[in-house]
Amino acid sequence: MLGAGDDAKSKRAAGWAVGEPNMMNVASTRTKQEFYIIGDRSLYKSLRSTAVDVTNDVICEYKEEHPELAKDETAVKQRKTGEITRECDGSRTKYVCISCDDGPVQYTINESLYAKIKDADLIIRKGNHASFFVTPPTSVNGKNVYLTDENITKA
Repeated sequence: MLGAGDDAKSKRAAGWAVGEPNMMNVASTRTKQEFYIIGDRSLYKSLRSTAVDVTNDVICEYKEEHPELAKDETAVKQRKTGEITRECDGSRTKYVCISCDDGPVQYTINESLYAKIKDADLIIRKGNHASFFVTPPTSVNGKNVYLTDENITKA
């Protein structure tokens, strides 16, 4: 069981818990049967820790493969891949539209999310394929889905 930092008052404790990637590695690899992580996912994600990002991705993949075993109240993220069909200059950075094979829905990376994406200028170019996560149920504004997770990679 791993627990440290479950609200905004515990941000320092949460930072300590994920400050060294080795700490998360030791906690997870010594697990014999069950592994529980207790904490506020949004608090941990706000810490901008590679250990948190990798752990979150592993949890999401595990939940996709074993939905009957993963027990929490957080929706499972779905990985999608699509082609970047539109790249436009905004007032501060760029915004981008991605089309997938799941119908008329278009996924949008707005300016504020674009600014958070590591190596965005290399990954996000018209014609490239990008891989990203969507957490259902997705809020749809018409046929656009505005992405919120900055873990976007070149596919």
